Amino acid sequence: MFNIVRNPSKDLEGILSSIVVGYYYQEGTYTILSSYIENLAKRKGLQLTFESSKITIKVKKAATNVVLKSQEIPKDVLNEASYVAFKIASEVALCSTPSSWSILSYSGKISEGKRKVRYIKIGKGIFSAFITYENGKERSFLSLKLKVMCYKTVLVLKKSVFYGETIYPDDLEFKKIDVLEILGTPASTQDAYYSKAKRTLKIGEILTLDSIKRKPDAVKGEILVAYAALPGIYVTVMVEALQDGYIGDTIRVKNLTSGKILKGVLQKDKRVKILEVER
Repeated sequence: MFNIVRNPSKDLEGILSSIVVGYYYQEGTYTILSSYIENLAKRKGLQLTFESSKITIKVKKAATNVVLKSQEIPKDVLNEASYVAFKIASEVALCSTPSSWSILSYSGKISEGKRKVRYIKIGKGIFSAFITYENGKERSFLSLKLKVMCYKTVLVLKKSVFYGETIYPDDLEFKKIDVLEILGTPASTQDAYYSKAKRTLKIGEILTLDSIKRKPDAVKGEILVAYAALPGIYVTVMVEALQDGYIGDTIRVKNLTSGKILKGVLQKDKRVKILEVER
């Protein structure tokens, strides 16, 4: 983006570098519409005009991330980076604080005024953040590239589990890892124990919510309490679940006393609200 304008000023360079054109995951040559860049620039308060209707860009392999030393970074930039890192840790990893964070690159200008933060994950633990400062009609921008780490204890498989198999407590162990390095949300014991694998899971793999189908709230053969509420009458009976079910599902159950088959809705307290009696 620095090549759009010859010899840009420091402020202009910071604004231009904050314009995200797109994310390309392979090296090569790409063609984009110049009007697309012009519209992005307008959002930053810039008026750009190109001679051609199309722009050719070359994408090269990114250099290895280099962590900047804190003494090389202005204190106000460190403060803003700290704010963003804590925001990422709490919103993405559900951690109260990040285990550690560092600045890989930054550009732009910090000013007083209302602060608006946007960020996106661009790699394992790597985030691109953009901060807008508004003070009346004045606006300034700060672009950050951060490496954020957040260690949590999660469930890891001690053995391989095939598609459709049940995952038992003995199949899992706890390990402390950087959760921002993984894709997906780690599963809790409540979600994981007795759940079923939605795909083949390998030994050492971190168990995530998207890889499992959690255990039903009521399983076939489980003994439950069913009830019927009528005007002036409230009746409860012991029943056996005839199928698996989750909270809110309508399931079939059998009255243990009469042997009749009933249909009802599974409630949050795992009681079954009877809807009808099957003939």
